Amino acid sequence: MNKQKFLDSVRFSKDLGADLHDDGFKGLPGFLFLEGYWVELTKEGQFYCLAVQSEIMADTLREAADWLWENFVKYEYPESFLNETVADIAESAEFAFWGAVANLCPLAKSGDLGPDVVVPLCREMENAIKQWLLNNDPRFNQ
Repeated sequence: MNKQKFLDSVRFSKDLGADLHDDGFKGLPGFLFLEGYWVELTKEGQFYCLAVQSEIMADTLREAADWLWENFVKYEYPESFLNETVADIAESAEFAFWGAVANLCPLAKSGDLGPDVVVPLCREMENAIKQWLLNNDPRFNQ
């Protein structure tokens, strides 16, 4: 899971108590983030965040979401976060790669290439990106 998909998972709840199955929050409005992460809109206009026995007050929903992401969600879904990061980078890299090939070969009339060549190329590109991230990106090599 990447941060944008996490933010896209937000849904408004008119009754956190009903959605969380907890009468202590009955009737309180708020926002639910995935399972187990929630943000309550307080009467003072702040956002009360709760995640895994930790809590904060935030002035904006974005600040609350950023805190939840940075402190909990990205660590709870590390393998899916890694795989989605690899997929996002590979997609961008593939477009850049074929764009460079097309620019350097202006006389080519088409870009046709069989799947027996493209699929292994993409697979190896993803493997290389994953290894690079595991070796170099602190989010993945802890």
